[in-house]
Amino acid sequence: MVACDEDRKVVRFGSCKRAPERHDLGVFEGHVGRYLHRAEGRRFTGWTHEKALYSPAFEPARRGALQRRGYLVHDLADFAAWLAPTD
Repeated sequence: MVACDEDRKVVRFGSCKRAPERHDLGVFEGHVGRYLHRAEGRRFTGWTHEKALYSPAFEPARRGALQRRGYLVHDLADFAAWLAPTD
């Protein structure tokens, strides 16, 4: 689990890899599923489950394919944009 929003009942699970091709979605889904079936994870029953993938850089085609499968996809360029000062 990466974060939870009690008010909106949203929980986010994340996987971080140095190389985007190292994300093994089957393994990730297995970890999430096992957690949700354990006592501490059951409290998130009925909540929105977000699954996020983090890497230094995602090429556009890979990012798009993962997003179409329902994953949130974030890389260092995203973080730089979020942290950039706004005038």
